[in-house]
Amino acid sequence: MIRKNRKRSKYSFANINFLGKCNLDCFFCLGKDLEKEFSKYNQLNTPPSELPNLDEFLNLCKELNIENIYITGQNTDSLLYRHLDELIDYLQEKWNFKVGLRTNGLLAKRKINTINKCKKSISYTLLTLDPEIMEKITGVGIIPDFDYIFRNVKIPQRVATVVTTYNVDEILDLIKFVSKYPQIRYFQVRRISTDTRYDEMKEHIEAFENFYEKIKQKFPQVDEFEKSPILDIYGVRTSFWRTVETTVNSLNYFSNGVISKEYFIIEGYLKYKEKYL
Repeated sequence: MIRKNRKRSKYSFANINFLGKCNLDCFFCLGKDLEKEFSKYNQLNTPPSELPNLDEFLNLCKELNIENIYITGQNTDSLLYRHLDELIDYLQEKWNFKVGLRTNGLLAKRKINTINKCKKSISYTLLTLDPEIMEKITGVGIIPDFDYIFRNVKIPQRVATVVTTYNVDEILDLIKFVSKYPQIRYFQVRRISTDTRYDEMKEHIEAFENFYEKIKQKFPQVDEFEKSPILDIYGVRTSFWRTVETTVNSLNYFSNGVISKEYFIIEGYLKYKEKYL
């Protein structure tokens, strides 16, 4: 079992985690750790003014001097939120936060104008360029048009992948693919994170570690961020991200109204659930 690093840095950002049905079904999704709990909620059609405890959360962010908020999904995708434009405007214009998005990219081509409203970086999950592998990982064999997306989004971008036994042999090809887009600031190679399904995910977690051990012999480490090593691979700053071991820290809001002061998603939700529900 992987131990969590509880020595956290100061809060540097906050997440708004939407709950609802996703357009992918990634087997490694952290939302599956509490699938029965999270599936009871769906705020994808709820206007920002009706999201419970949102202003309380935003006031807390101000008290802690947090400037950056990322809209994401706990068991869904941020671009599925029907009132995303309104929420971005609310956060940036009324509250003066800098807003970023985290998305699987499936709707990004259609939502370019919405994405370009953001003042903070966009993170895209790129798991594979092979539709058959995509279907094995996500249940959907559709690859977003990342070439169009990366060329037409104005603000800086991050690309992340999650290592599995299905795509581990393709990781270097993914990094090479994104290396031609200067607006991509860095590539993040992520190890699967789970609180309740470690045994089920063990083979994929080991695939990450084995890949890293091989790759660090071939490409130089050029930096480190919050205990995450950064390698230069094909000219791309590539971080190897073990969520439980880094020292980065964030607040988390869930669209059902739960506010968590913990970086660890599942643990924090369970700790604060009774206070808000």
